[in-house]
Amino acid sequence: MVVVLCAVTLAWAASPLVRRLDQGQEIQALKQEQSKNIRANELLKKDIKRLKWDPLYIELLARKDLGLVMRDEEAFLVISPDKLAPSRRKHPRPPRSLWQNLEKTAMKLLRL
Repeated sequence: MVVVLCAVTLAWAASPLVRRLDQGQEIQALKQEQSKNIRANELLKKDIKRLKWDPLYIELLARKDLGLVMRDEEAFLVISPDKLAPSRRKHPRPPRSLWQNLEKTAMKLLRL
């Protein structure tokens, strides 16, 4: 009985300590997230400044992200065979002629 009472008292006393440790870990995680957000915010502020004052940066983004080109320029889009849709990878069959279709239909009918 005394052992059980001691164990319950110890668990009751340790509960705030465990909670305190958990809160310390949560605080550390939140501080790390905060520092990441601060760095990301600084990068965004630099981007805003460049977008306001640097026309070459705007041109670079328009070319890279939107695929825009200047007048009198030609744009080429190179697609590797791996990127093509599966149906386009195989060479399509040439269309059958009318006579080939008639011959195939006649052969089916004669087999019946």
